[in-house]
Amino acid sequence: MNSTQSKTDHFWAIIILLLIVALIVYAVSFGKVDLITEKPGDKDSLSEKRRLAEIRHKKLQSLIKAKKNLKIKLDKRFKTIYLLVRIAFLCIYVGLNIALYFVLGMSDISVLFNWNQMVLTAFGVLNLILIGTEIKLTAAIGYFKTLIENRVYAKYVNINQQINNHQSEAELLSPVLALNQSTLVEASTQQP
Repeated sequence: MNSTQSKTDHFWAIIILLLIVALIVYAVSFGKVDLITEKPGDKDSLSEKRRLAEIRHKKLQSLIKAKKNLKIKLDKRFKTIYLLVRIAFLCIYVGLNIALYFVLGMSDISVLFNWNQMVLTAFGVLNLILIGTEIKLTAAIGYFKTLIENRVYAKYVNINQQINNHQSEAELLSPVLALNQSTLVEASTQQP
């Protein structure tokens, strides 16, 4: 009885020792060592990669198309709103001059110019007192333009960068998609 029990003890000791060695090798290599040399489906891995690349490429193409359409829509919306804001400022200016002409009875053009100059000077003085800088027409227009852009493009501010990123990723997938089936068959037969 002693000899059979000793044989089973040795058998289990060897099994446990082999498991410990396998775990140590796996842990030391951070899971990169594969103790099983042949994987099922190795021959199909290239075709699987190509299929996945095709799926990703189609998805990227649809994303690029959708984002370009969105960008066109946002650009149209921005141009429309910016035009309406400029027309609104023009209407305010024309309304002020019409009010000066009809309400205050100023029929002489030089008097209208003087009132316009006085209003612009008052805005300039208020701007200098409140903000501390001279008013520049281009800076004011730029401010309103930036304000409108931020409202229109809100969460799509970096849409151009997103389109470029998707296009570069699609270009990276192009060589994988260029592989034809004969290349895949040759590559799979050459694999060890």
